[in-house]
Parts: sequence; structure tokens; C-alpha cells
Amino acid sequence: MAKLTMGEIIGKSFNRTILILFKPFSWKKWLLLLFIAFLAGAIGSGSGGGGSSRSRAKKAEAAEQQSVQVGDTASAEQALKQESLIKAEKKTNLIAGFVDLILEKFHFKSRTIVYLLLGAGAFILLAFFVLLTWIVARFKFVWLNAILKNEASIARPFLEYKNQGHSLFKLFIILSLISTVLLGLLGFWVYSLGTSSGIFASQQQWDLAQVSKAIKIFGLPFIVLVIWIIVMSIFYVYLDHFVVTIMAMDHCSFMPAWRKFCDIARQNTKDFFLFLLMLIALGLGAIIATGLISLIIMLAIMLLGLLLGGLLYLLVVLLLKAKLLFMVLSVIFGIPFVAVAIILLASVRLPFAVFFRNFSLYFLSNLDCGYKPLPLE
Repeated sequence: MAKLTMGEIIGKSFNRTILILFKPFSWKKWLLLLFIAFLAGAIGSGSGGGGSSRSRAKKAEAAEQQSVQVGDTASAEQALKQESLIKAEKKTNLIAGFVDLILEKFHFKSRTIVYLLLGAGAFILLAFFVLLTWIVARFKFVWLNAILKNEASIARPFLEYKNQGHSLFKLFIILSLISTVLLGLLGFWVYSLGTSSGIFASQQQWDLAQVSKAIKIFGLPFIVLVIWIIVMSIFYVYLDHFVVTIMAMDHCSFMPAWRKFCDIARQNTKDFFLFLLMLIALGLGAIIATGLISLIIMLAIMLLGLLLGGLLYLLVVLLLKAKLLFMVLSVIFGIPFVAVAIILLASVRLPFAVFFRNFSLYFLSNLDCGYKPLPLE
């Protein structure tokens, strides 16, 4: 049963955000919190193949000419079938054609080398994704610890919540696999529907009737995709704001925390629904505010950059006639200038990230479900 109103929770969250970030203000603490929030996801984000390629192009051209002849002599239905077959053949040869393009561009002598390079690139991307997912899962708890204890430490909470981070990492991997399989099935579904209906035909004339037909054909896959996005978005909001909190406070893995969250949510259904609506409203306000502040900062940075760059050009190029020195100084001073600009733009989101984490923590403790409220000290 809630004890405080949403207005009071928002007020407490705002006051604690001021406490964490500005009482007292420290650049070191600010930058560490920004780093932690970023890693936690809270900041808010190619010669023998040449001949083979030309032969394929000739075959495709001959096939297209044949399809035109069929369209002149046969029925429209037969021409449509022939055109669909041609389109399918082109889709099948898409990967091989891409490999041939790499062979021609970079003068590789073996197709095997290209396939090995593509495979190595895919493996590196997959490894990077897994590593990034692991880091985000672990830093979810580092970020929570920073808000709970009003400290910007990394090493201690990173090790303290090792088991919880590993459990969350496994969940993220499973959800990623499920999402990938679902998107693949939806893509195959859309491709099959479009091919069988002739929507993907190369000579398709799009008018109002065809658009209406496409909407009817692809409406159901689109609805399935939208439902999946909505379900996963709500799930992730509750996971990030509450399940992670329960995992950290109870020192348990995902499943016990999820079951406890479901029990709390069933007992406070209206409160959690109100939380979701309030979170959406506050999120929209945060997007507008961060957008306006970021725009102002970007304009100020651009004006400052033009001013400093203009003065440097005036002194070095026009007066000293040293263009090479101007280029060297531009690089020396430009790199830190751009780095500071990026940090300033990212810092705009930090107070909002701290506020929203405080907001969910105050909300959870307000439900009288065994968790103490955050202190204002």
C-alpha cells in the first residue's frame, strides 16, 4: 500500500539528485558517475572472381529480357511467375555477388580468403556484443550501488555483485537470442508473403490499391513486431528499475528476484501502472529538456570553436604565414576541445539518469514491501 503521493516521491527524488550531484560538487565524482551510468546503459542509446561476376550479370540480363518476351506472348500471370523466379535467383546470388565485388575491389585471388575474412569479422562483432552485454550487466549493479550509497566507487561493487551480474548477463543473452530468432522468422514471413503476392516484383507499379494490398498483407507481421517491442520495453523498464534492485538488495539471481517482483506487482497493480504512466510522462519531459539544453550547449560550443579557430588562424596563418604550424596546433588543441564537448553533451543526461534511478527506488520503498526508503543525508 502506497504511503506517499507521486508528487512527494518526485520531490524526494529531485532533492536526492541535488544531494548526490551538487552537495558537495566534485568533478571527479561527476565524471565517475557519468562513466558508470554510460556503461550501465542509463545515459537516456572485398582474379578470377571478376569473370564470374560478369557472367552472372549477363545471365541476369538475359533472364530479364526473356521475362519481357514472355510478358509479350504469354499471360500476365505467367509473366509474374517468371519475374518472381528471377527475383528469387537474384536474392540467392546476393551473398556471392557481394563476395565477387570484394574480390574485384581488393584484388583477392581466392574466394576462400574473403569468406574467412567475413567470418572473422562476424566473429569479432559477436564477441564485442557479448563483451559489451557482460559489461552492461555488471555495471547495472555498480550504478545502483552509486545511487544507493551516494558514492562513485567501481571496483568494490563490481566484485560484490558478481553473481547477480552474471545472472543478468545470461538473461540478456537469452533475450537477445529470442529477439534475433523472432526477427528472423518475421523477416522470412514478410519475404514469403511479399514474394508470393508479387509485392516485391521489380516492375511493380505502386498506387493506392497496391499500398492497401501491402498493408493487408504485411499488417499481421507488423502487429506482431509492435506487440513484441511493447512487451519487451515494459519488461525492460520493470527489470531495470525493480528486478535489478531486488537482485542487489536480496543478493539473489534473476528468477527469485523476478518471482518476488511479480508478487509485489500483483499486490500493487494500480501503483505499478501509475508508475509506468508517470515514467512515460517524465521521460517525455526529460527528452524535451535534454534536447533544448543540448542544442544550447552545441551552439555555444560551435561559436566558441569558431572564435578560437578564427583567432588561431589570424595569428598563425595570416600574421606568421605558417600553415603547417596551424594544422599541427589545430590537431593538438582540437582533440581535447572535441573531448570536452562530448563530455559536456553527455553530462546533460546525468542529472536525469540519477533522478529516474532515485524515483524508482523511492517508489519501491513506498510500497511497504520490506525495503527501506533512501536517506536524505
